[in-house]
Amino acid sequence: MAFATEEAVPGRLDPQGWAAHLYEAADRGEMPHDKCPVMMLDYVTPSLDTTILAITNLVRLFADNPDQWDLLRVDRSWIPHAINESLRLETPVPQFSRVLTEEHEIGGVVLPAGARVALLYGSANRDHRQYPDPTRFDITRCPSDHLAFGRGEHVCVGMHLARLEMGALLEQLADRVHRFEVVSSRPMINNGLRGLARLEVTVT
Repeated sequence: MAFATEEAVPGRLDPQGWAAHLYEAADRGEMPHDKCPVMMLDYVTPSLDTTILAITNLVRLFADNPDQWDLLRVDRSWIPHAINESLRLETPVPQFSRVLTEEHEIGGVVLPAGARVALLYGSANRDHRQYPDPTRFDITRCPSDHLAFGRGEHVCVGMHLARLEMGALLEQLADRVHRFEVVSSRPMINNGLRGLARLEVTVT
């Protein structure tokens, strides 16, 4: 937040960049100035921890499923599907809370307006009714309906940047790496995120 409020400010931004356009919109009265840093972080933050975790999970999945890596190396058109499948199986943000704006009933239980609910993205992404054999990593599954980025008006605004980063990395790795072998790994203990705190691999 300090970076967004003190350093990423008008006069220090790329005048053609997205952040500069935010401040221009504020100057036109289209949004409050104090919302600009928060909106910048809404875009930048998803490219950091969650994308790092997603990339780490993806490497681990390919290390554990070398047949899937072989498939991707032969046909790069599988890259977007590999990204979706890894996000489905190892969702970096497994849950998120929302506040109901109106009363809603789920499974015979009435949830009143104003109630806070937890959306279990990770659980939904492994629902066997939607994804047969849900714990299997299969890049040919093409699960474009996964919920790792949320849905509707709450969809992750940074998801395109995350996909771009992950896709660019896979393109480069596919040219250079025949196999990933896990040397060590350690899960991350975090209330809001899911993934590995450390993953050490050798590549051949």
